[in-house]
Amino acid sequence: MGLYQGFPEDFVEKLERYFPKYVSEILSGLKKAKKTTFRINRLKITRSEFVSQARKRGIKIQDVPWYEDAFVLVSPNQREFQNTDFYEAGQVYLQSLSSMVPPLLMDLSAGQRVLDLCSAPGSKTTQIASLTGGQVDLVAVEKIRPRYYKLKANLSRQGCEFVQTILADGGMMGKRYSEGFDRVLVDAPCSAEGRFDPADPRSFKYWSERKVKEMAHKQRRLLVSGIRALRPGGILVYSTCTFSPEENEFMIKWALNKFPEMELVEFALPFKNVFRGIDGIGWHILPTDCFEGFYVVKLRKKA
Repeated sequence: MGLYQGFPEDFVEKLERYFPKYVSEILSGLKKAKKTTFRINRLKITRSEFVSQARKRGIKIQDVPWYEDAFVLVSPNQREFQNTDFYEAGQVYLQSLSSMVPPLLMDLSAGQRVLDLCSAPGSKTTQIASLTGGQVDLVAVEKIRPRYYKLKANLSRQGCEFVQTILADGGMMGKRYSEGFDRVLVDAPCSAEGRFDPADPRSFKYWSERKVKEMAHKQRRLLVSGIRALRPGGILVYSTCTFSPEENEFMIKWALNKFPEMELVEFALPFKNVFRGIDGIGWHILPTDCFEGFYVVKLRKKA
């Protein structure tokens, strides 16, 4: 009973219905205090430069084996780290390890035209820029005005002024840029179950099955838009920070039925805290002290 305590009852029942093998790992992972994780910004500093300078300043870090740009902060604490030149100069970006996964699956390379459909506050947009050395035609879309200006501020700090930003509904981009992009990221707004914290009821204050259905409706529009904006042969990565199948596997099943030109792309994740999605559609990332709960899937538009 202690494991379930603090979580919405309907949420736990849903996990037991769809993911009975992983309920205890999901709930125990959500209860763990999160460590601070971050990545370097290759546009402003190299890995060797950062490691050398951090060591000289007494900053203690741990490597992330599957992503050389990423680190776990050991000391000082996050607030003190945010007061360093590294942070102020945009040489690093604080980001959950789960959030770093989608851009790594996009098969990015220089010269591509890339669309980040739901981009604020800019964690994945700036990561795409860093991974490609800025050598891509990158378009970032955000609908909500305050979030849009937060995105603009983060892009500026990270040296990503070359990114084209659009204050608009991402659901309209498919018509505006029909088959205009080689790569599309749909990191969709969601019910945020992967961030539930039983010690902070505000983290699930607005959650309900009605909220899940509401988010699924928004996600469907965004996914359709992303698919329409994708060129034949292009890759689309879809991700959420939630567990609900309506927002994940069922969403992708629906899209594959509606758009026969889309196909699943198989991939593996380079860490162990994962499990396959329903019917093998995508992967769920189990929450830990370094990861949020997450879902990610990769699609290709047939050439």
